[in-house]
Amino acid sequence: MAKKTSKIKLIFLIIGFTFFCFILNKIGLTAIKEAIAKVGWYFIPIALMNIFWYFSDSLGWHYLLDKKISVFRLLHAQICGEAINNATPSLQIAGESIKGVLLSSKMQTKHIISTLIVDNTIKHLTSIQFIAIGFLLSLFIIEMPLSVKIIAGASILIVILLLFLVIFLQKKGLVRKLLSLLMFFRIPIKNIEDKLSHAEEIDQLILNLYKKNKTNFALCFFFHFLARIINALDAIVILYVLGYHIDFITAFVIQSMNQLVNFLFSFIPLAIGAAEGSHYILFKLLTLGATVGVIFSLIRRVRGVVWIGIGLLLMTFSKKDSSSI
Repeated sequence: MAKKTSKIKLIFLIIGFTFFCFILNKIGLTAIKEAIAKVGWYFIPIALMNIFWYFSDSLGWHYLLDKKISVFRLLHAQICGEAINNATPSLQIAGESIKGVLLSSKMQTKHIISTLIVDNTIKHLTSIQFIAIGFLLSLFIIEMPLSVKIIAGASILIVILLLFLVIFLQKKGLVRKLLSLLMFFRIPIKNIEDKLSHAEEIDQLILNLYKKNKTNFALCFFFHFLARIINALDAIVILYVLGYHIDFITAFVIQSMNQLVNFLFSFIPLAIGAAEGSHYILFKLLTLGATVGVIFSLIRRVRGVVWIGIGLLLMTFSKKDSSSI
């Protein structure tokens, strides 16, 4: 089963990379060279922009934990975990596991798992809200057929409803229900009784998180949404360096599309090919030019690779029982 899954992931990666090469060939190497010349040393501050949204996301997690772990410790775990999430087509499972390992000396495993589940739920909730707002704004600046508007709007509404269903199930013991479902389908699980006991504890901790200090919960939501706003501002900076001036609404729409692509193509590392294709179409619709969209995507892609390297480097020098950063 694992080999079959790996083969499927490899096929999607090859398809994505093939499309990536096709898009690059379409815009031409001359456009890429010109963009490199324009960006130059400005790439350093562009790369450093990532630290702001990493920090904002870490602050959200910090408040969900009721400030029990240093925000800089969480920032460290965030950078390392996101490096793995971006480098592997594991639907973020591998990266979240790394975050848990890096914090295991500061908190019990069951507490870490419960906060990671709730924190990721809030992240997805803010992302969906961001995408929904971006879609509404796009109606005023992009001409689309009515059928596309209806399908896109209905899809966003369905995702929002599903996310609220997940939150409802989390409050009703989702982890134990998932284990019970695996047992129902006769999937072999070692030490099932112990795991069921741990699942009940995690479910209770999740419920406690939803019932705890409402102010901290609101701050968690605020900082995760702020991280998405920072990404929109980042789009303004990158395009300014390329010689294009856009307003905040346009930047918001661009970033909401980027979030949507990351959702839909999370099974492909860095959404290779998909990101370039979507930006090619979006920037053409925004009359900024398809080539600019691909260059914009490439700058973010190179930056993403840089931060993967930084995350892996931090992991190399990290120790499970290290003192607070």
